[in-house]
Amino acid sequence: MQDRTATGIPTAASVNLTTGTATYKGSAVGYSLHSTTGRINDAGHFTADATLTASFGTGATDTLEGMIDNFKGSDNESRPWSVKLNKTTGADGLGSTDVTASIGSNTTWTIGKEAASSSGSWRAQLWNTGSGTCGAEEDNIPNVATGDFHTLYNNDGKMIGAFGADQQ
Repeated sequence: MQDRTATGIPTAASVNLTTGTATYKGSAVGYSLHSTTGRINDAGHFTADATLTASFGTGATDTLEGMIDNFKGSDNESRPWSVKLNKTTGADGLGSTDVTASIGSNTTWTIGKEAASSSGSWRAQLWNTGSGTCGAEEDNIPNVATGDFHTLYNNDGKMIGAFGADQQ
């Protein structure tokens, strides 16, 4: 039998794992329903800003968290809302060469300065849109984040949305 050894293929020991931090900024869109104290319903589409922060280390030390804020309703009026995408630690795949890691955790919707109980969930995928390397500067840091979220404001509000963001 002929010996067939692959050449030019990196071994597991020679692959540079993703390390460092990255911030992603972009936009979010979605739909919300909120009943105010006077039971006036505020329902409709929204736009908002999305920011995520990733810290890449060695598996258990990887983290990903974010914030959706600067909401505007379909009436183009600002809403005093923010949705915290609560920190996920040890996010599977963030510190490996698989930069398409799906993770999830819960969310916290705040109106003004009053935060609801943590609820819902969010997911994010970190992508490389370059040609063969992760990140624009070949540093193994993914350069795009996409995802979705849903959250509740106690018994008074529901929200679903999606976001896309670029590495800064």
